[in-house]
Amino acid sequence: MAAPTLVSGGTPVTFTTTGAPGYPSSFAAGDDVYLCAASGDSTVGSAPLGWTQIASVSGGGVSNLKVFKKDTVLGTESGSVTVTSAAGTKGRAWMSSYRPPAGYVMSVAVVLQLLDTTSDTVVSPSASMTTAVDDLLVVFAMGAGDFSAGGFTGFNLTQSGATLGALDTVTAGRTGTNTLQHFQVDKPVTTGATGTVTATGTGNATGATGVAAAIVLRPTPAVTGYPIKHREGGTWVDYILFLRWASAWTGLASFHQLSGADLSARTNLPFDVAPDVTHAYTSGYSTPVTETVKTPWGLDSPPAMGHYFTQFNVSVDNKDGATDSTEYYRRVWLPPGAVEGSKDWRIPGGWIRDRHPTRPPRTGDWQLADVRTEIEAAIEGKLDGFFIDLLSMTSTSNHTKTTARLFDAADAIYADTGKVFWLIPMIDGTAKPSASIYSGTTIDLVASANAIADYIASFRNRRSFWRHRSSGKFILPIYAPDQWPSSGTMGFTISNPTSDRVAFWSNVKSRLESYWHVPTDLWFCYQNTWNAATTADRFNSIVYGHGRWGDRDANTVAASTTANRLAPSTCHTTYGKKWMHFIAPGDTRPNDGTTAYRSWENKGSLTFEGCWNAAIDGAADMVQMTTWSDLGEGAHIMPSRNHGHVWLDLNLWWLTKYKTGSYPVIKRDGLYLLHRVHPAGWQGSAHFPGTLQTKWATNAGGTSWVDIVEVRCFATAASTLQVLIDGVVTYTQAVTAGMTRWEFALPASGVLSARLQRSAVTVPGTVATSSINLGDPLPGDDYHYRAFSSLRQYTGT
Repeated sequence: MAAPTLVSGGTPVTFTTTGAPGYPSSFAAGDDVYLCAASGDSTVGSAPLGWTQIASVSGGGVSNLKVFKKDTVLGTESGSVTVTSAAGTKGRAWMSSYRPPAGYVMSVAVVLQLLDTTSDTVVSPSASMTTAVDDLLVVFAMGAGDFSAGGFTGFNLTQSGATLGALDTVTAGRTGTNTLQHFQVDKPVTTGATGTVTATGTGNATGATGVAAAIVLRPTPAVTGYPIKHREGGTWVDYILFLRWASAWTGLASFHQLSGADLSARTNLPFDVAPDVTHAYTSGYSTPVTETVKTPWGLDSPPAMGHYFTQFNVSVDNKDGATDSTEYYRRVWLPPGAVEGSKDWRIPGGWIRDRHPTRPPRTGDWQLADVRTEIEAAIEGKLDGFFIDLLSMTSTSNHTKTTARLFDAADAIYADTGKVFWLIPMIDGTAKPSASIYSGTTIDLVASANAIADYIASFRNRRSFWRHRSSGKFILPIYAPDQWPSSGTMGFTISNPTSDRVAFWSNVKSRLESYWHVPTDLWFCYQNTWNAATTADRFNSIVYGHGRWGDRDANTVAASTTANRLAPSTCHTTYGKKWMHFIAPGDTRPNDGTTAYRSWENKGSLTFEGCWNAAIDGAADMVQMTTWSDLGEGAHIMPSRNHGHVWLDLNLWWLTKYKTGSYPVIKRDGLYLLHRVHPAGWQGSAHFPGTLQTKWATNAGGTSWVDIVEVRCFATAASTLQVLIDGVVTYTQAVTAGMTRWEFALPASGVLSARLQRSAVTVPGTVATSSINLGDPLPGDDYHYRAFSSLRQYTGT
């Protein structure tokens, strides 16, 4: 096998605020196409549609350099792609394509962001070049200065242990004064020795500086083989075992794990999932117990927690919402809504737009059975646990009763299966429990903190009460700590100064540790701005980690800002703390505002993917699904009427990458179909005749509303995707093996479906059909996406 090779380069362009670099002159399906864009005085915008950002670096006179990879290459693309910057007089962009050896595909093994200064600077990406023969090191570089004046002339690549091929300059430097100049080089590794590669900026003069982003392309078999290890010279080397049959090499449909554990086959997923991990675990604090337990990923992996909102139980009255029109969700909260106390839900067309799946009435303790159903669904989705939003500590409150039921259900699941599912009350800084004891308008810092700590400590000996394996400490998450005390939520003015906030949360921690003997680390989750004087700057000395509740639209969550993609690295480097990233599919909240309510455009699953990419690329130390069950925000991933198991199923694709470093192998063909039930912007009786709704959705995010149908394809081989309206093929798209995403126009009427075909025959398990007849009368506006899985429909699960 050889290293990947350069196919061709596109036409470089110079731009101010926008530029349109051309595609390479020739490339084929299966090639990798990269777009490099840089600006001298502004930030390059987010990835163009169909591209994913893989690198971003600034410095050395270059404001921002980004590298994007095209998500799917069909080989028929032509023309150009538009890139943008906020402002600028010095911009440069170009494309190039690389081809893997025959029978292989490429992966980006390592991304390195290299900064050069005004003198020669050596940077050693040693971790990237430890497998030698098959790698290709590609450097995208940008200089600020004058080539012709003897300024920034290039990167020399040298090696120690590894042998590199001859230097290939893909695009030559552009001469000119006081403007950006670029070049690109690649170096194949031509011998099998391991070693390091050093990139050195050369020829620098004063004012001639630059940056570079380096990636390592690594070919992998296009057909999955059987991974084995072979010892060579004292080193274990990875190999892929193939079977030769009828003069053809075929990858064995098997796998190997050093632990001997089997993957868990899921016929309702396109891939298998990792098995539960069995290990010794110590639970409890005043009466610690060490037992053999099972967890989804093991105790040393970064946790993935769902934010559990106790307001929306599976059922309110133990009735069947599918058949009984008096059932509470159906009668009061869902469109068209009804009057509930002081709330008239008819004004926003209903409090919520989705619900838990309906069920027949249960016998016995139906509320305990309901929460057990939720925990079992989360375990199937391989979440590690729930953060339970602490909205009340009053014993008669349904919030408190639901919290107790969750612990009871988790204990019962452990007794039955040996599986531990973590449950942690998450203090809500905007809610009354954070100010439970006060006199007049002043909160008692000690008594109120003690009350919270005492309530949390009442669960300290439950099996599911989180005890961090390495430190033995309890992780206590707190939502909106900077908003304590919140006068708006509690309905009266609080006179405590904001300086009390550090003391208050310190008192909670101290009570848990000194009185209840529960060693505790605080992990704060800020509602919005996290790196400011009132948030991370104020609390950094008392916390173990920081995090955000998060944005909700596709463009914003994918942006390279300290609030989103740069949040993990900023937290790690600036504050020296752990980072908890948010994972959300979108947001629409009718119980919001007075004359309009906020909704965000998630573009199908792009918001979800953008959140995950930021967490994965930034090496976040924990992720929080915001939320598991808050129907009021429409940001839930639990199984529901509107999206079935789709969010949980798609979540496993990125969760596996986050936990293991690799995406799962696609073993079954499957489709996910997503769309809204009406075009964006619909308001008033003209579109919703007879409605009592007067408060309508308004777009609150940085992504404009779109009218699209999304299909995510998981294909084991090249296929043809067909989207049908009322059974008639309307859109056709060639699909390569792997996971790809496609957009099509939302029709005004009809029933949508999608399928994959090979050789004009529909692939089993790939028919996804919507339950929505577009164009039917609706009781009000509804911006919540519907989602359908072909594998769930196909298997009936």
